[in-house]
Amino acid sequence: MYLALLAALLVQAPLHAEERTPKVVTPPSPAGITLPKAPELPEPAKPAATPATAPLPINTTRSLPAPRTVGPEAVPLPAELPKGLRGPTRSITGEAAAGGTTEKPASTDGTPPTFTTGEAEAKAAGKDSPVPADPKSAGTHKAAPSAPPEAAPFDLQPAPVAGKPATTLDLKPGTAPALKPATVAEILATASKTRTAYRLADNPRVIVLDMPDVRDQGGMFGRLVLFIERGNAPKTRLMLIPEVQGWLKQNKSTMESLTVGNNLRASELARFFNTARYQAEALTADERQLYDWLLAWNVLREEANGVSVVAPEHILISFPQASSVAGCNGCSVTQAQRETIAKHEFAHAKLATDLAYQHYCEWFWSQALPPAMRERFTRFLHTRGYDPNNRELLANEAQAFLLYTPDPSMFSAQLLGVTEAELQAMRNLFESGLPPRALATASAGYKF
Repeated sequence: MYLALLAALLVQAPLHAEERTPKVVTPPSPAGITLPKAPELPEPAKPAATPATAPLPINTTRSLPAPRTVGPEAVPLPAELPKGLRGPTRSITGEAAAGGTTEKPASTDGTPPTFTTGEAEAKAAGKDSPVPADPKSAGTHKAAPSAPPEAAPFDLQPAPVAGKPATTLDLKPGTAPALKPATVAEILATASKTRTAYRLADNPRVIVLDMPDVRDQGGMFGRLVLFIERGNAPKTRLMLIPEVQGWLKQNKSTMESLTVGNNLRASELARFFNTARYQAEALTADERQLYDWLLAWNVLREEANGVSVVAPEHILISFPQASSVAGCNGCSVTQAQRETIAKHEFAHAKLATDLAYQHYCEWFWSQALPPAMRERFTRFLHTRGYDPNNRELLANEAQAFLLYTPDPSMFSAQLLGVTEAELQAMRNLFESGLPPRALATASAGYKF
């Protein structure tokens, strides 16, 4: 009986196995080759979750995606664009307020975009965060605000300025006076009631404009002096005429007393006229006349965007005739004063056209002159309106006053605040170091 029962079980077992697991029959392939068994398909991933190793796909076909309710839409990656044409692919706005994602424009160097998310709100609702969690930045994600409406373009037109003319003054170029070659002695001996121009005979780079009086000189050069030299006047723009009038009143000055002699390099003149052009500030009739003359004398050259300096660079100096001005006390210039002013300005011309002398004057001011004397000189020049922060200007004026201004009414030991012996010692020190001086040569062991 036991053996009969065991035999019955062995007979029935295959039958039940076949009922539970049906056989899969693979049809033969052509030529009698058996195909491999098809792989089993994985279960579909939940759309709300994004793999931690893959960034969200980038949409390149539209500006705004459709409202997302389940997860980000899968869009194929774009083909690689040439360098220089890669740019933002889209911006998504309006979803951050609802706890969604806001995608920043893709970077141009190929790095994946960054995201902000309403992660806290998603967790509170029991949903998975649509962005992989970063343990280092946990708790730092904030919802991005909606993009503001497109702003109106900026109005970059210059604002109107009170007292400024509506249009710039455009005078026809007048005939420039011929540059007469002359020596210093010939120029000083010539009396004239009109503006007379010279080219210095022994230094053709020096242009001399002999002015009838200080009023005429102030009218032509007043704004130039304020722009280039005066320490309490703007240096990056031209003062408007009402501003100049206010400056004169505040500083208890007049156009006649603003300048008794001038030295202006071609580069400084060019900067003045170029600034006027960029600022759209009208030139006065006198300033425009000076501009036309500088072009005619080949000191400046007009180009597409302004004026440039003609090489070699010239320097323009001016000083008044022996004269007086009606209704202006203190505007008279004697012949002795005229010669002193001229001598002072010719010293500036020497510095501008003699590079070795220029370098010596700057070295003397910074190194050879004792600090106490340099402080006295700086104070003296500052009280006369010179910019105390312009080292080159201070060195230039110091040499001109120290050696080339003999009139005690214009420069003296008393005005400088030193004794006569100290002033003479400074003059001796300056002259003792003047070039020429040979270069010192070290022994063979003096090297780095």
